[in-house]
Amino acid sequence: MTPVVAIRRWLEAGVADRTALALVRHGVVDNPRGLRYGRLPGFHLSAKGVAQARAVASAVQDLRPHARWMVSSPLERAVETAEPIGAALGVVPSTDDRLIEAQSALDGRPRRAWMAPQLWPAMWNPLRPSWGESFAQVAARTLAAMREAESNARGGLAVIVSHQSPIWLGQLRARLTDASGPWGWVRLLPPWLLQPRRCTTGSVTVLLYENGHLVRVLPAWRPQVTVRKGRPS
Repeated sequence: MTPVVAIRRWLEAGVADRTALALVRHGVVDNPRGLRYGRLPGFHLSAKGVAQARAVASAVQDLRPHARWMVSSPLERAVETAEPIGAALGVVPSTDDRLIEAQSALDGRPRRAWMAPQLWPAMWNPLRPSWGESFAQVAARTLAAMREAESNARGGLAVIVSHQSPIWLGQLRARLTDASGPWGWVRLLPPWLLQPRRCTTGSVTVLLYENGHLVRVLPAWRPQVTVRKGRPS
């Protein structure tokens, strides 16, 4: 069963107050210099990223009758990913600063910048992490945006377009809080021990709710994309 079919069955089962929340990670970014772009402006989708956004839009267009709410991070790559998906669903996306990428002292630096000795003082605590916004802060703000989206779309479909860390941490926090009670002692563990696999570009992670409570999280899925001669197909 595909995620789209699972969503349709969930929403069309005749049970009141069922909601589906789709967390979409933006497509591949045009980044020839290989920088950690983080929150920096001016980083747009590549041709493959555009194709990924269109692939998601094509995959979910049959859910248009159920679409009720859509919001994205304000960063260019997320907005550009949200546009074709919103058009396919008949929903105009808004933006929410709570869905922005995590702040990091490594923004604008090469991907191996952490190896530079002058940055080592910022690397002292990978559990927080010490080089930027804490995992707990990212999880808390993302979960708040997720709960608002679910509430606004109650009985239908909500779509959030964001970045790897907010999606990864937000849905993990939702699993531990909504589905399994409070975090308790497990919140002391680094997220990569609790859930080492993160979402890839252009992927969709679906959370199914009933009466505002998380019931199930579907495995992350990415519609197939073909790019030829540098142009999205």
